[in-house]
Amino acid sequence: MISVPAEADIPAEVLAIFVYGSVARGDADRRSDVDVLLITTDVDLAGALQLRHWCGSALAVETGAVGLYTMANAAVMADHGSPLLWHLKLEGRALFDRGGAVERLFRRLMTFRDYAAELLEYEGLLDDVRGAWDNDRGPSELDLHVLHLVIRNTCILLSFLDGAPTFGRTSAAYDIKRRHRCLPLDETAYEELTEYHLLYVRGQGEARSISREACETYLEMARAVVEFAKCRAI
Repeated sequence: MISVPAEADIPAEVLAIFVYGSVARGDADRRSDVDVLLITTDVDLAGALQLRHWCGSALAVETGAVGLYTMANAAVMADHGSPLLWHLKLEGRALFDRGGAVERLFRRLMTFRDYAAELLEYEGLLDDVRGAWDNDRGPSELDLHVLHLVIRNTCILLSFLDGAPTFGRTSAAYDIKRRHRCLPLDETAYEELTEYHLLYVRGQGEARSISREACETYLEMARAVVEFAKCRAI
């Protein structure tokens, strides 16, 4: 349970504090972390770092788990229908809201429509992974983390297209697979990618050798999932 300081003890620059992800949804497991986001007034980089450190200490979470956006940036995101803000609205919990800042932000949150640009960015990430491999660097845990994120985020976009956004580490992919049986997603391979993702970002799990053949399969699956989304969205 996250305990929030009294308003008098919260820095004046902090307009809102959210917890989101598995902890907010109530489906956290032993491998989950706590995701926190601050919305602040306009602050410089040094001020943002100080507020993140304050939040980590005040809420007893790791500073690295604390994200921060200024309200000016969040407003631009809202105007573009940011999936992150939809995540906060649909599955997050506002732990602190100064003067109705959250309500005003969500009131201007538009429908997400920029599927083409997002999918083009994912294709670029996949091209970067392929380019690294072709230059004889070979697959790395970072590459497999990227493949996991591309597949997960593409499935989140598909859930937006279906009108039922979902954001979980695994549920985003599995829910879409249940709705679209023809989605070219092998659940066993996705579980393996999830393991590499958790190893890379949280140091959870055991290091393992990375087979080039398996990595090629993961890459082709990621490309196929993005292509599936393009056919539905564009």
